[in-house]
Amino acid sequence: MDFISFSSINSNSRFVSNCDVRLKIVFFLIFSIIIFSFSAYENLLLILFLLIALILLDGFPALVILKGIKGFSYFLIITFLANLLFTPGKILFDLWLIRPTIEGLSTGILVSMKFILVIIGSMILTFTTSIMDFVKAFNSLLKPLKKIKIPVDNISLTLAMSLRFLPLIFRQSEKIRKTQIIRGSDFKSRNILKKIHSLFSLFVPLLINSFLKSEEMALAMEARCFKIGEERSKGKVKNISANNWIAFILLIIGLIAIRQLDKGLF
Repeated sequence: MDFISFSSINSNSRFVSNCDVRLKIVFFLIFSIIIFSFSAYENLLLILFLLIALILLDGFPALVILKGIKGFSYFLIITFLANLLFTPGKILFDLWLIRPTIEGLSTGILVSMKFILVIIGSMILTFTTSIMDFVKAFNSLLKPLKKIKIPVDNISLTLAMSLRFLPLIFRQSEKIRKTQIIRGSDFKSRNILKKIHSLFSLFVPLLINSFLKSEEMALAMEARCFKIGEERSKGKVKNISANNWIAFILLIIGLIAIRQLDKGLF
């Protein structure tokens, strides 16, 4: 399994990677909320067309985006089937306990399209943002919560360490899996006992390696005199440029306009 991490195609992006990360995060949250409020296929297709145009014009590898969507294929299939089979309405056919409905088919396609758009948006955000920039932006956005005694710095540190470890864990799991296949483990076996044995041969070494890596990290932080709750030096937070604000406002206006179109107000 190939793991696509933060900023993996950052160098190819011409526009999005140069935008302020704080505005990208806020826009993605607003984008996700508005997308899930849509009820018309036409407007979702319009958003999809605009995202495809951005991907092509900004230099994103389209195959990488498709590969990312493929990683969520099981989730999308389950979401579609759940809506198809459990949404009440006019029954398409009756096959024992399987009773798909026309309304379920329509809702399943609509919800799946919404998830695909959000997945594409999240990939554009993560592909054009380094982990440290993302954590700094996250910390900056949560800074007002410090006034109500929420440990924002500790939350940001936990997020940074998690994002750092995830690619490592995925790569380590793939390495262990290949090693166990060489040793005779059959991960594709239909025999339940063999399947369980193969999974144990994967997860036990992975768990041990994860604990060892976390212990190494703790020792390294302790050697650098790190203490939870202590103030640490930070780089100066850059102000958001006028061009970034203009682009952000125009994009929000565009989303609101499409939302109003979806409601039939235009």
